[in-house]
Amino acid sequence: MNWKHITAVVVVILFTVGLASAKPFGPPGQGKGKPGWGHGQMGPGQCDMPGMFGLKLTDEQNKQVQNLKLEHQRAMLVMKSDMSEQHNKLKLAVTDKKFNQGDVDKIAGNLGNAHEKKIQMKVKFLRAMRDILTDDQRVIFDQKILAMGIGLGHGMKKGPGMRGHGGRGKGCR
Repeated sequence: MNWKHITAVVVVILFTVGLASAKPFGPPGQGKGKPGWGHGQMGPGQCDMPGMFGLKLTDEQNKQVQNLKLEHQRAMLVMKSDMSEQHNKLKLAVTDKKFNQGDVDKIAGNLGNAHEKKIQMKVKFLRAMRDILTDDQRVIFDQKILAMGIGLGHGMKKGPGMRGHGGRGKGCR
């Protein structure tokens, strides 16, 4: 055998071993006996705040929550886009050859205002969601809010599915 044949055989063996050890193609949780979404990934509906809290919502409540979430997500998308633009402007201002502290202060002020508005939007969303719930559901909801916070990204824990330091999953937003 010459070197070309040996190289071809080695490539075929490596390719076969790679295929045998590769994860199955398809939706998460299928194959290799792993039920559900596994490995810190959240499946459809698992980010639903009331559902995540173990609240048993009626069909009408579920519909109201879904509409509320959609409205909130749209508003937050606009807010995140604006904040991202401000962050990019800040990066450019900090690295500009002609540094201007006044420009940086203005951008920082805009970011502070945007963050304040984001908190206000989140609180409005949580209060509207709370208004949908029954008294018993509110007790559970309030306990979870007091234990977990209001979800502004501060104090995230490490681990699968968390967006903190070291987490690999997508988390919930």
